[in-house]
Amino acid sequence: MDNTYDRLVRSDRDHHIHPFSSPRRVREEGLRRLTVRTEGVYQVDNHGNRYIDAVSGLACVNIGYGREDMADAISQAIRTISFHPVFWECSNPYSAALVEKLNEVTPEYMTHFFFANSGSEANDTAIKLVRWFWKLQGKPEKKHIISREMAYHGMNLLTASLTGLEPCHPQFDLPIAGVSHIMAPWSWVHGTHQQDEAFGRQAAQALEDEILRIGADRVGAFIGEPTQATGCGISPPPGYWPEIERICRKHDVLLIADEVVTGFGRSGEWFAQQYFGFEADITVMAKGLSSAYFPVSAVALNQRVGGAITGDSGELYHGYTTSCHPVGAVAAVKNIEIIQQERLVERIRDELGPALESGLKALESHPLVGEVRGIGLGWAIQLTANKETREFFPPELGVDAMVAAHAYEKGVIIRDLGGDTLGVSPPFVTTDEQLVQILDAIEYGLDAAQRELGGIPDR
Repeated sequence: MDNTYDRLVRSDRDHHIHPFSSPRRVREEGLRRLTVRTEGVYQVDNHGNRYIDAVSGLACVNIGYGREDMADAISQAIRTISFHPVFWECSNPYSAALVEKLNEVTPEYMTHFFFANSGSEANDTAIKLVRWFWKLQGKPEKKHIISREMAYHGMNLLTASLTGLEPCHPQFDLPIAGVSHIMAPWSWVHGTHQQDEAFGRQAAQALEDEILRIGADRVGAFIGEPTQATGCGISPPPGYWPEIERICRKHDVLLIADEVVTGFGRSGEWFAQQYFGFEADITVMAKGLSSAYFPVSAVALNQRVGGAITGDSGELYHGYTTSCHPVGAVAAVKNIEIIQQERLVERIRDELGPALESGLKALESHPLVGEVRGIGLGWAIQLTANKETREFFPPELGVDAMVAAHAYEKGVIIRDLGGDTLGVSPPFVTTDEQLVQILDAIEYGLDAAQRELGGIPDR
């Protein structure tokens, strides 16, 4: 089998263009890791090493890997209806069951659903529906979309433009016209803290300023992640989101919540809107919908938007071949049932989330750590060269990658997010013992990086 793995590694190196990777580095140095098996919260590589995946794949494998109950449900669907489109007023029992299940578990104001295959597709769909909605209101000029710096909304041409991570733009001459970005509520870089409500209102005011600059009659929607997971794990202060909602209502701008990461429990509530206290007109969901067992995403509309669209007599000229794929629908329904039956959202809210928060907050005393921020099972560790001045390390040092690499030595995968930030987002089924291993590995990584930087002696 080792020879087979070696052959596959060579083939991958020579022919596979990997996303968010350096093609030259892959060609010259090969793969960082070849995972050959996943189970529970673990990834196992071709050398037999086991790693706790403390980032849930890409903050998506919420119920853990390799579950037999998921495999059974998916295999039954493949044998029964391996594919069936939902085009042309057609459906099937599996796809219809997903609609029914989403109507059950989402907040009451989410009344209509459209399906796609990824967060990028769902966000692109949301913007197209914004345009259609405003045309139905007799306001076709309301097309401009406001996003945020450090945002991540996908990698299609439009959604990459909405994404506020600067490295994602130059290669493709983005952003496209009709998109602008306001400040992110990143309290750390503004010299304050995550609980600063005054800063939350100040950051929200940037939205109103931008609406007034563009003209409310031209702004169709504001889009934002409740917490900016990929964008340095930015969690807003209390009051930020209710103020954002107030501003949107005042100027008749639709509010889109990108809950691709936070949806289905990661915040300790089914949706982070419930945690932060606001209601979006449009909600985008993907990763947690099926725990990445099958590509499936959805766009939920409130009655105002959904009612207008479903009340129009015209045909919707939009969709994807595998929208609400029956196998994906089964995966999503079974995933949601597991979350319900095992009370995973409640466990995050009452047990696992507080335990992770407590363990990570204890690391704020470490010389390299300036701040720990987050909610539920989505956390960021902010590294700093100077706690008092909040100085960043020189980018070429890659200190966040350094810490992550040392944690990897201890069998734990965490994510270097850039901006001297580490991401920790473990699966919902992580045990107390595994949580201790994660925290120990992070502390080890911090200590090892500090030694590498010449700061503290060996313990």
